[in-house]
Amino acid sequence: MVLILTVPVFTSVFARIFFREPCGIFHVIALTFAFIGICFTAKLDAFLGADHEHDSPGDSSQILGLLAGLGAALCQSATALILRHLKHVHFSVIVFNCSWPACAELLIVSYFLDVLRIPECGYSGWLVMSVGALGYFGQIFFTKALSVEEAGIIVMVQCSMDLFLAFILQITIFHVVPDTCTVIGSLMVFSAVLLTSLRKYLITLPDEHYLKRYLTFLLK
Repeated sequence: MVLILTVPVFTSVFARIFFREPCGIFHVIALTFAFIGICFTAKLDAFLGADHEHDSPGDSSQILGLLAGLGAALCQSATALILRHLKHVHFSVIVFNCSWPACAELLIVSYFLDVLRIPECGYSGWLVMSVGALGYFGQIFFTKALSVEEAGIIVMVQCSMDLFLAFILQITIFHVVPDTCTVIGSLMVFSAVLLTSLRKYLITLPDEHYLKRYLTFLLK
């Protein structure tokens, strides 16, 4: 959860510093909506004031988990910025160079941990292959998106939609009814994505269009 919460923040800040990408009133509002919505959806204890009587904050595993989450967030933010910088490079080159190091690392680590196994045939095997295919196309779409749009907005939309789609799949596939906090958070996340999409549409309209006059605040 640390990863989802902090990646849009890190990416927006670093994109502003290194690429001089805009970070106006709208970007702050959209990012705040997404951040608070994710907090509600995740039901963070610190955000909702939960009781910590039975927690052990000194546990080293919790500290390592937090540091690992922050490290992953920094790495993902750096990846988004690098992809944004390489926007003129064809996506196939980038996806290939994202894939082969991961395959090599997986083979080496799996061999030494003695966990390298061929998936069983049947339903599980198809699911494993579908994960690979969806991950491949997801990387292509992410790379293409960063070639035409600001890094901060793309990462914010990605992290927001991750939670929103998981919320939908939770209802339709696993038949788990969400609670009030989850509904409020999902609506706030969806609002942030909707505002971002509306802003991109307004930018394409001519200056004299009536929508630009009524929704000027979205362009700030």
